[in-house]
Amino acid sequence: MIRKYYEDLTFYQSRFTPAQRRAFRDYIQKKAHDLNLKTSIFPERLGTKNIIVGDLKSAKYVICAHYDTTPRLPMIIERNYAFCHLWLELLSLILGGVIGALIMIFLKKYFVLGFIPMALGLYGFLRISGIIPWTRGFSYNDNTSGILTLLNLMSDYKTFKNEVAYVFIDGKEKGLRGSKLLNKMMVEQRMITTKEDKKFFFIDSVGLGRDFAISWYRETKFVWQLKEVFEKFSKKGYSITLKEDSKLDVNDYLSFKRYDHASITCFNDVKETGGYYKSGIKPKRDDHIEEANIEFLAMIIREFIEGRRMQDIPQTNEGRYERK
Repeated sequence: MIRKYYEDLTFYQSRFTPAQRRAFRDYIQKKAHDLNLKTSIFPERLGTKNIIVGDLKSAKYVICAHYDTTPRLPMIIERNYAFCHLWLELLSLILGGVIGALIMIFLKKYFVLGFIPMALGLYGFLRISGIIPWTRGFSYNDNTSGILTLLNLMSDYKTFKNEVAYVFIDGKEKGLRGSKLLNKMMVEQRMITTKEDKKFFFIDSVGLGRDFAISWYRETKFVWQLKEVFEKFSKKGYSITLKEDSKLDVNDYLSFKRYDHASITCFNDVKETGGYYKSGIKPKRDDHIEEANIEFLAMIIREFIEGRRMQDIPQTNEGRYERK
């Protein structure tokens, strides 16, 4: 099944423009419908639209992956787009405007030349913001790999009587807009009232490498429980590392930092240097992933949820588990 999804998503590698994201949402909703899973879009009227599969209110486990991608920009900007795009947009406008104005004021003879830096600054703003889109060719690891993990789980794990919900998050690359709106909605509708109400998984860039890392903003028992499952079922060649938030990370789990959460990523080579990690999360040509990583991670999440469910089932006198 994962191979079929992999091939399908070849046609949805760029998910930046409104039309591209809408086509992707239609695809996910169709796949969910084929599996007899209910879906909804939230919010409905804003540009940022999350895809919710299952019942968020009753779910104990919420598994998330962002689906939006960045425009094609220099690699250093792409890798830090969520963190720096607003600053770069402002910088382009300010520099273009200031340089153009200085030329017009002090070089009045060449007044018309002042429009050149202004035009370049405006162009830079339009390119960085994506209003003039130049979309990426591939996005397999960041974050088609997370999408594939959710689709894999949806196919053979479904929602287990509404205990599990899946959220394809929009707007991560635009400053976590989708996850912030999702958190606000869940709080307002009292879907989460305490820190332990639900457990949130955030899957991002898990298709390359052999070293999985669990990141968090606020350490909880949930992180260590998940690490134990990784270690118990880890196959030869895989490793698991705990990675505390670096305070510069801009990821969707920050919107849920008050609740039980864990962000799962995979690295080519985990080396901690001064609190930061070197990784291959966003390669220069993001044109392939290792399908075995997706299958392994989906198995870990299933085992974790099944293990927690068994602990919620009381034992009979003979020691056998019985359903509530």
